[in-house]
Amino acid sequence: RGPWVTNMKKALLRHKQGDLTASLVHYIHLAEIGYEVAQSNAALLLEEGTCGLLSSSLACQALAVRYYRHASKQGNAEASLKVGDAYYYGSAGLPVDFAKAAKYYQTAAEARQPQAMFNLGLMHQYGVGLKQDFHLAKRFLDASAEAYPEAKWPVNLALIGLYVHWWVVGEDKSLIESPIVTTAPGVSVLVEQSVLAELVRAWGRKRE
Repeated sequence: RGPWVTNMKKALLRHKQGDLTASLVHYIHLAEIGYEVAQSNAALLLEEGTCGLLSSSLACQALAVRYYRHASKQGNAEASLKVGDAYYYGSAGLPVDFAKAAKYYQTAAEARQPQAMFNLGLMHQYGVGLKQDFHLAKRFLDASAEAYPEAKWPVNLALIGLYVHWWVVGEDKSLIESPIVTTAPGVSVLVEQSVLAELVRAWGRKRE
């Protein structure tokens, strides 16, 4: 069992008592030694604003991503998703990097993380950080629903947008070179635009 078990118990006890800073100190000690559970727990506390002696919120978020990255290397799919999000949105002091975001989402997707698969589906649909590929987009969206059946409705909405987008691009190949989404929208924005913007555009084209 070893001393790490004792420290984990102390961290959990302090957390239950509401002393989040003391809990964070214990988790950070274990995280630096290399314990994955402690790395992900420390990252979560930091992400939620328990910053201890850190001087700024940005430093807090940056350290959270650091521990998420360490946990990701040890196979924590949720941690891989968090690092991917940080690169996608350019948060925690990181630059926006869609390719790195896709890399971490792919790592999470390999462990059947549904949100990561959903994100990869949309990124493939719009060619954001990945080659535009409607077949792969559908495959990842379907896999997301299989891994998390409760996500049926958002996945269905995304699939509607994918089918309409696919249909429009099939009529006008130039759209492949000029995708509708060219910036870094969030997942909810992508779903909204895939369903609404594509339907409006397709309807307008059919009426001409």
